[in-house]
Amino acid sequence: LRTQGDEERALAMLSQALSSAPTATTLIARANLYTAIGRTDEAIADLQRARDLEPGSIDSLIALGDLYRDQENYDEAAKLYTSVINLVPGAPIGYLRLGALAGLQGDLDLAQQYADAAREVAPGVLNPPDDVAQ
Repeated sequence: LRTQGDEERALAMLSQALSSAPTATTLIARANLYTAIGRTDEAIADLQRARDLEPGSIDSLIALGDLYRDQENYDEAAKLYTSVINLVPGAPIGYLRLGALAGLQGDLDLAQQYADAAREVAPGVLNPPDDVAQ
C-alpha cells in the first residue's frame, strides 16, 4: 500500500494489527512508514516500544539507531549500535554501523577500526567472494 501511495490506509492496517496483537516486527514496520512520511516522533515511540517488547532483539535497536543517525543525533545512534554489539558480540552489524557513523563524522581511522572488528567477528563479511567482485 505504501508503494501505491496509500500510506494512511497502510497505517490504519498496521495500527489495527497492533491493537489486536502487538509485536515488535509490526511496530518496526509502522515506524518505518512513519519515518517515510515525516512523522519522526511517532516512529521513535514505536521503535522504543518495540525495543521494550523484545529487549533481546537487535532489530529495533538498529532501526532506532539508523533513525537517530539520519537525524544527525550521532551520540544516541552510537549508544544503540554499541548496545547491539553488547547483545550480540558475534554479529558484525553493530561494528559496521559504528564504522559508518564514524565515517560520517570524518573519523576514518575509527571507521577502519570498526571495519577491522567486524571482519574479526565475521571473516569475509567485508571481503566479497572473487566471483562477486568481478
